[in-house]
Amino acid sequence: MKHVTRCLLVLVMLIVVALPAYLAAQTKAAQANPNEVLHIYKCNLIEGKTEAEAVEAAQLYLNALRQLDGGKNLKMKLLWPVAVNNLGEIDFHIILISPSFTEWGRMWDAYKDDTAAAKFEDLQGAADCNDSAVWESENIEAKK
Repeated sequence: MKHVTRCLLVLVMLIVVALPAYLAAQTKAAQANPNEVLHIYKCNLIEGKTEAEAVEAAQLYLNALRQLDGGKNLKMKLLWPVAVNNLGEIDFHIILISPSFTEWGRMWDAYKDDTAAAKFEDLQGAADCNDSAVWESENIEAKK
């Protein structure tokens, strides 16, 4: 009986001590994402189209991209200039954010001309977004 009690006590102590440390490590790993991928498009509104039309089409585009393999965790931001020194002939940027190159690659491989996402490539005629670049982000912490 003493042997069983000791084993149970050891098991409880392991759970009490090891589980919080394990969960903390998992949380830290999830927060630090050095492989986040940013696919940034330079866009111009088509004459006669509004920002609201571009936003609505972008929402539909994101929904379609999330249906693709690897697109489930995809995020999107539209950047509208507020104060600009020299942006050139760009009205706004679309930023697709993928948590890893693995997921981005699976999504990109699944993206075909016959997928629902392809219908929204030009934001349903609201914008021309021909130029893009893929960027890897790196989190920078302030030095103490």
